[in-house]
Amino acid sequence: MWRYSTRLVPWPLVAASTSIGTAWAVRSHLDTANERSVLAVISTLALCAVFDDQASAFTTATPTPLWARQLTRAAVPLVVLGLAWALVVAVVTRLHTGPVEAAPPWAMALEWCTVASSQLAVAAIGSHRAGSTGSVLPGLVVSLVWIAGGANPDLHSHLFPVSEQVAAWCALLCAASVIVAATSREWPWRLPGASAVAASASGRRTLPDPTPPEPQHPGAARAEPEPPGTTDR
Repeated sequence: MWRYSTRLVPWPLVAASTSIGTAWAVRSHLDTANERSVLAVISTLALCAVFDDQASAFTTATPTPLWARQLTRAAVPLVVLGLAWALVVAVVTRLHTGPVEAAPPWAMALEWCTVASSQLAVAAIGSHRAGSTGSVLPGLVVSLVWIAGGANPDLHSHLFPVSEQVAAWCALLCAASVIVAATSREWPWRLPGASAVAASASGRRTLPDPTPPEPQHPGAARAEPEPPGTTDR
C-alpha cells in the first residue's frame, strides 16, 4: 500500500511547489505576515492533486477502505512539504538580519496546516468527480482565494495576525478537516459526473444478484440434456 501510494505522489508538483516557495522566501526574506502567507499558499499547492488515481476504477473494488487509501496518499506529500516549508522558514529567517514582524512558530504552523487542509479538502472533493484527474485548477483557485483574502483589508483584519485570531484559524482548519473526513467514506451517492466504471465496481460489491436461484425440491428429477442425434420427423 505504501509503495503504491508513493508512486502516486505528484512529485513534479511537489518539486515545483518547493522550488517556487524557496525562491519566494529568498527573494522576499519573509519580513511580513503577507509574505509568509504567500509562502504557505505556494508550498501547499501540490496537495490539491494527491488523491488523483488513474486506476481508481480498479482500486475502488479493493477491500481496502477509501479512508485508508487516501490517508496513505496524503501522508507522504504532506510530510515532505511540511518539512521543506519548516526548513525554508527557519533558514531564511535566521540568515536575514533586517526588521522582521514577530510571529510565534506555532502561529505560522497553524496557518500552514490550515492552508494545507483546504487544499486536501479540494483534492478530496475532486476525487469524486470524473475528469478531474491531473488538474491543478481547483488548487489554483483556492490559492487565489487565500491570497485575495489576505490582501483584502476587511478579511485581513479578521485573520491576521494569526496569534490573535486563533479561533478563526481553528474554525477554518476544523471545517477543512471535516470535509476531508466526510469525503473519505464510501457513501452510496456520488457527485454528478462521477465515474460510471467506479460506480459499477462499487455496486458489484454491495448489490446482490437480482436473479434468485431456482428452488430445488428434494426428489425432483433433474432434466438431463438430450444427446445430439437425428431429429425425429
